Amino acid sequence: EYSNLCKFQAKIRQCKMAEVNGNSASVRKMFLFSILIFICGGIDMLSGVWGNLDHTCIPTTNPTLQNGRCSSSQIGNVAKEGTVCMLACGICTTSTFLPVLSEADMASNCGYNTSISATGRRDAVVSIATAAVLATARMQGQFWLDDPGAVEENATAAMNFLVKHMPRRDLVLLFSQSLEFIDFLVENVRLALRVWPTSERFGTPWAVFLDAVLPYAVLDEHRALQWHTRRRFHQILSVWPPPQPSPPPPRGDAPRHDSTANGTASGSGGARASVFEHTVVDAPNATAAMHVLATAIPFMILEGSQAYGFTSGPVSVLGNAIKWRSETAPAMLSAEQVVEYNGGSCTGTAVILVMAARSIGIPARLTGCSESILRGDDHHWAEFYDGSSPGPFGDFWHTKEGVSEGNTGGPWDALSGPMRGCLQGVVRASRMDTLWASVWSADDTFLPTQWANSSFDAAWSFVGGLNRCGAYCTKWGCGVNQTEFYTQHECGPKADLPT
Repeated sequence: EYSNLCKFQAKIRQCKMAEVNGNSASVRKMFLFSILIFICGGIDMLSGVWGNLDHTCIPTTNPTLQNGRCSSSQIGNVAKEGTVCMLACGICTTSTFLPVLSEADMASNCGYNTSISATGRRDAVVSIATAAVLATARMQGQFWLDDPGAVEENATAAMNFLVKHMPRRDLVLLFSQSLEFIDFLVENVRLALRVWPTSERFGTPWAVFLDAVLPYAVLDEHRALQWHTRRRFHQILSVWPPPQPSPPPPRGDAPRHDSTANGTASGSGGARASVFEHTVVDAPNATAAMHVLATAIPFMILEGSQAYGFTSGPVSVLGNAIKWRSETAPAMLSAEQVVEYNGGSCTGTAVILVMAARSIGIPARLTGCSESILRGDDHHWAEFYDGSSPGPFGDFWHTKEGVSEGNTGGPWDALSGPMRGCLQGVVRASRMDTLWASVWSADDTFLPTQWANSSFDAAWSFVGGLNRCGAYCTKWGCGVNQTEFYTQHECGPKADLPT
């Protein structure tokens, strides 16, 4: 215990980054407190002390690194190195990760004189953080099928990609709810890799898979750690359409076997093919798979419960189909919120379509206008990738509006009325009156929305964006009369961040 405490003292000296120049009295108090721990033998209090140290490593207001260290002057820095600082300090000061960090990792990542901004430091920090996440998951019983040629062979590369481009808001979860968030990450990586063979068959490059199938989020929506979005879609699509229920047995009788078990339709004499079978097994390409998916979503029940009646036996209490509810974003933005609150607008239903597509291996992302000066509103839809078929823009991305109960979602690879309104409202070089696609790896280009477009949002709730104004304007024309065929260079912006 004494040996461990000495190491802890050394790490305190390494992690005094924030206070060393600005508030030496605070540092002295921290050292005195650590001595008090030593005197009292309160080894069990160490995790609490680490928690107190966490805030000293979080960046705050000055965009300049102090001698390459993470300091309390960096919280408002929208540049990526501020996020790297937070990642490095979080790994060094969160008690969950201490057992799995080697002395070499501590020396290279957590040292007082470590330079976060040096060339190559970001990849080194991400690599150490990824290894710490995977080692902690292993310590908690999360193992991988990652032998060469196995289904999870690329687990480390996938986790590294997520960690490298993770917004700071998710780093808060990683360092405050570490084990729960690690389970969340592992499940998402595992289920994504399970459908990689499908993505590959649909002509998806690995880089596109990483950006548009692997991510667990689309925008800045709520991270529902216990709702299991990807697993829920994967499971439901694997059995949809559901078996037709048989009447419950009379009280006292032996349980009656459901004649529709295992997907056999009552009276049909044959198996009912699931959406998953149609999309993953039978579909010749991603476009055909998306047609099946878009047809099925308006009829799917994504939530329900089961009760037991004394006279009726088990009773399934189903939730509702996804309904269209205008003007509900961002309150109902995540798949969980859209389902639990019984509907979503264009953005919420598009998020549902994107997450459902990703769950079965179809690359998908959210696209739209953050604001339209003609419509006075935002609008979003889905883009999906089909490597076997060029889309309307000369690349392999295709368009589809979100779908819901009674709403088929408009045309494929063509403009709906609201999409046309977005194009008519495009303003050259505007951050808001333009067209964006959400891209997980776009570290230097912030996607602003009506509800999140400040420097604080760019720093903490960062959503990577790819400006798609050029693609849409070149194809369909922009401006009030859709007669302006702007190129991407004319559209801009490329990497602007709010100040």
